[in-house]
Amino acid sequence: MEKNSRIFLVYILLSLIFLFFSNSNFILEETYKYGGSDGFFYVSISENAPFFGNDIEYIKGERFFLPYIIGLVSKLCGLEIYLTYKIISSILLTYLFFLVSKILNNLNLNFYVNFISLSLLIFNPYIFRYFFSVPTMIGDLAFMIIIIFIFQGLINKEKKIIYISFIFANLLRQNG
Repeated sequence: MEKNSRIFLVYILLSLIFLFFSNSNFILEETYKYGGSDGFFYVSISENAPFFGNDIEYIKGERFFLPYIIGLVSKLCGLEIYLTYKIISSILLTYLFFLVSKILNNLNLNFYVNFISLSLLIFNPYIFRYFFSVPTMIGDLAFMIIIIFIFQGLINKEKKIIYISFIFANLLRQNG
């Protein structure tokens, strides 16, 4: 199984490198046009951190937690807001793929079933390509990761993981 884990790791890294160089790389204004119009409000929240933004739609204001944290990180590190979104989105995407890879390995399925399952996730255009091109929608990506944690907690009967995941889910989205 150790050999298969190394193959998965190399496969994930090479796939991410391929996707990184073959993906659209929108500027901030293009992200609003191509599927991330909500990002305008999230960026506004980030830009105003450590204060709160003005004229934020109510529903977007309820999702302030992650954009607010990104704004604080951006200011602490001296990075441009959009670059901070791209970096954190890339980290979360990579983490998502490693998390799913770990879950697939733990299911003790056939190596080829795991490989195909992981490929379907990695090369799904609505996951990597979307969240890398439109990183301002990072809240949705983080929410997907939290949902995986909730399911893992339910499967492993770990109440602490379930409760913590639900807390973060509610911080990220009002319908958590």
